[in-house]
Amino acid sequence: MLRTDLTDHRGTDDARLLSALGDGDAIALAEAYHRTITAAHACARRLLASPVEIEALMRAVYTDLWEEPPVDTALEGWVRARCFNLGSGYLRQRGLRAPSASLAAFTSGVEPDGHASND
Repeated sequence: MLRTDLTDHRGTDDARLLSALGDGDAIALAEAYHRTITAAHACARRLLASPVEIEALMRAVYTDLWEEPPVDTALEGWVRARCFNLGSGYLRQRGLRAPSASLAAFTSGVEPDGHASND
């Protein structure tokens, strides 16, 4: 049977949206994704070169959001920070270089790729 008791979160503020996520509301996750995917994807593209790596990073960020939504923080800020932390950790763990010198400057333990020019 089709559920009709689902909440439309399009007008919900971040605090209530995160609370709904904490309650396991899948529609809240869909709205959070819709609000933040552009920023998260832009962050991931700055960090990683491979579409497969970017997709894996996006999956990890939104899985973390679903499993342990933040409390008392801005949704987009949390998603951007989580994306950067996971992505830069991935680079460090694999000994990969940052695709730009400016990114390497903000990512300790990651050297810039001398061939990249997308600063």
